[in-house]
Amino acid sequence: VDSAPARAVRSLGYGLLIGCDYKFGPATRIPRGTAEHAAALSATHQRSADRMLAVCRAHGGLYNKFGQYISSMTVALPPEYPRVLAACQDRAPAVSLSEVRQTIESELGAPLGSLFSVFEEQPVAA
Repeated sequence: VDSAPARAVRSLGYGLLIGCDYKFGPATRIPRGTAEHAAALSATHQRSADRMLAVCRAHGGLYNKFGQYISSMTVALPPEYPRVLAACQDRAPAVSLSEVRQTIESELGAPLGSLFSVFEEQPVAA
């Protein structure tokens, strides 16, 4: 598990990469209104969405929720973002049962069996 400063630096680094790609990337050197500009801008959107997904996957938790939220913004964002970040909706990496058990027991201060009468080992949803 990364420390908070490591996560902050990674997030900032990826954010700077995304910003620099939009500010200085290939799409900025092609005249607007051309098919080439549209293709270059779409490629920039794709790279940026892939980078955001990498951050969401690396950090998990709240970042994954952020990715889920962004993936639902189909009207406000270029289509590459919702399409790529849809992976946060239903293809999020699973957490092992031992991690779940340890977290629940440490947070609630009691063994899992005493807290729940039934606890399914297979997740119902991600």
